[in-house]
Amino acid sequence: MNKRIRKKYLSVEEQKLLALYKDCETVRFYRHNDSFEEAELFTSMIGKPEIESSRGTIWFSSTQDKISVTAFIKS
Repeated sequence: MNKRIRKKYLSVEEQKLLALYKDCETVRFYRHNDSFEEAELFTSMIGKPEIESSRGTIWFSSTQDKISVTAFIKS
């Protein structure tokens, strides 16, 4: 069976991000003032998030290979 393959073209911004990602040692993404659910959803994109807290600040974080993701809960 012959299947058609649809190509998705990347925007210039996406192309730049991929080039930077391929050339770097690590990449870190942060979000601030998230709800508990938003923080968990954001950080679980790359793995099971860990919940940490210090001095009244709570955050989720997860890491996979050279990608690190952190989301801070709004206080």
